[in-house]
Amino acid sequence: MSTKVLVIVGPTAVGKTALSIEIAQKFSGEIISGDSMQVYEALNIGTAKVSKKEQAGIPHYLLDCLPWDKNYSAFDFKNAALKIIPDITERNHLPMVVGGTGLYIQSLLEGYNLGEGTSLVDDKKSKEELWEELEKKEPALAKTTHENNERRVRRALSRGEVTNDPTDFDVFMIGLTCEREKLYDRINQRVDQMVKEGLLKEARDLYEYQKNFSEKLTVVQAIGYKEFFPYFKGEISLEEAIALVKRNSRRYAKRQLTWFSNRMEVPFYNLIDHPEEKEKLMEKITHWWKGGNDD
Repeated sequence: MSTKVLVIVGPTAVGKTALSIEIAQKFSGEIISGDSMQVYEALNIGTAKVSKKEQAGIPHYLLDCLPWDKNYSAFDFKNAALKIIPDITERNHLPMVVGGTGLYIQSLLEGYNLGEGTSLVDDKKSKEELWEELEKKEPALAKTTHENNERRVRRALSRGEVTNDPTDFDVFMIGLTCEREKLYDRINQRVDQMVKEGLLKEARDLYEYQKNFSEKLTVVQAIGYKEFFPYFKGEISLEEAIALVKRNSRRYAKRQLTWFSNRMEVPFYNLIDHPEEKEKLMEKITHWWKGGNDD
């Protein structure tokens, strides 16, 4: 029997946290964070990390468990999640994966092997030769990769983006979205609230910390922090830094929606503009959890 896993994805500021808590309370769920930055300790405000109060006693995993000097990848996330999910299932609870990092969630659900078995790609090879190499090594992946998309072919070969056997999950997928301008307004308002709550202190702490390392750390790529670094150097104003956070957050939300729309089969729900749809969604989850499918 396949392991049931409920997944909630969507762009930042669309309401994933609130919905996940509500579903977890109703279906004895335990939540695995599918976010690339919430795994890091003490970066709470800028990553919109769910607080202890917001968690409402629901077990959460892959939050606050990594120091800033450690790198974290889709490969790491997949391996960790594959260990956590069986433990949750053994307790007859519902494993839930919640987050907006599409590559991480896709690697888990589709069995992608990212980060191991990497090899160097011969830069002298033509795009036709590279695609033939991919077709020979990973025919399943080659079928979904156009030979003219040389960048993706090279990335697949060099980073080990290959498919393992797909994980044996019975997945109920929920994608959250809303009207684009409303989403952008929500993002702008969230950034303003983050600044009021102390985002600058988190950003300055990270700025001072990363000075001790010659190589760029994964954690400093987080939107909401790196934009303040030029401000701390005296290169831009605080207002300009905040505007950059808002702009980059909006752009990231657009990329998230594009990923989930184009790379994964995600049914989207607009619960912000149509809250009445939530009751129907809960009915679908109930049917699936009791043994039906998610249709």
